[in-house]
Amino acid sequence: ILEAQSTPVDTEFSKRGLTYVAVANRVKENEKDMTLLVLTTAEESKTVQYKFNKDSVFTYRVINLKDLDAEKIINTVEPKIKKGLEIESEELVQYSLVPMIIGKDMEKYISRIVHNLLQVDNVSQSVKNLSYGIEWLIVDKFVEDKENRNILCDVLGERMSLIYEYGNRREQQGK
Repeated sequence: ILEAQSTPVDTEFSKRGLTYVAVANRVKENEKDMTLLVLTTAEESKTVQYKFNKDSVFTYRVINLKDLDAEKIINTVEPKIKKGLEIESEELVQYSLVPMIIGKDMEKYISRIVHNLLQVDNVSQSVKNLSYGIEWLIVDKFVEDKENRNILCDVLGERMSLIYEYGNRREQQGK
């Protein structure tokens, strides 16, 4: 589960925390892993334990985007993409966040990231979908040229129909 926040975690998070504890316990029963990452620009990076009761503890990481080195991420991931090498899940997710990490001249990086994400083969489909979804949201929010935004969203949208539908619903709600 990935959350992006521009404000500190508050009591509203505690309500979601209950859901995360329930989901985490459910996936444990099915011998699956679940991780929550909170990406933020409002808090320091840290590890948090949300405790519902003595048996239900949910640990998650808060990562301040300012702590990530965009150039290092690019220099790690792009050669792997070009050579067809295996990419770690966290590396690909961080790569999709590069425009937000850099924070300026975002459009310069967005097209590059989209192009390269479409070349990735050596990660699970769920990680690819997550990375496409992150980039789709970044494109939709930060690409000002409508034609370019539509093209990039369409390219990613073909692979991320659920994100596309989500975006349409949010737009219909006036958000």
